This record gives sequence, C-alpha cells and structure tokens, in this order.
Amino acid sequence: MILSAAVGSATFLSSSEAILYTTVTNLSSNLLLTFRETEFANETDQILPTQFFGSANGDGVSLSVDGGTTWYRLVTLTGSASTITYQTFSVNLS
Repeated sequence: MILSAAVGSATFLSSSEAILYTTVTNLSSNLLLTFRETEFANETDQILPTQFFGSANGDGVSLSVDGGTTWYRLVTLTGSASTITYQTFSVNLS
C-alpha cells in the first residue's frame, strides 16, 4: 500500500490513513506487526501524539483497542526512522 500525494513533480501535504481491523482471540500467542516504510519526498515530519482520539496529523503507526476511538502511538516515523530507503519495523503486540 502506498500513501502519498503528488501531482506531477509537485508534492503537497495531505492526510493519509489506513486502518486494519482484526480480532485477536488468543492473546497468549505472539502477535507481531511487521511493515516496511519509506519516505518519497522531502516532506515535513510531524510526530504523532502518544495518545489521541479519532484522528491526528502525524507520521507513525498507532493502535486502538476500543474500535478506533482512542489511539496509542506505537512507532514514530520521523527523522532517521523515515528515510528514502525502505526500513522494516516490527512491533510486538502481545
């Protein structure tokens, strides 16, 4: 999945979100979220709050356990954590 915004060679700030809904029935097992990320343009990084409600402007990955009302930042994708080279991130959700 690619979340980005550009028209020709011009880039602009936009809001992009992807939400994955899943049900976990056995929390004793290892649950690992793994993804790869890269930054395509020299955009301004915005740090997500550690906790927010509904939606927030920022770069990162968050988790909600109440159906999407309250979100908790898992990974900040700013600075050296977000470069033009793909990087793999893994978060233990167990």
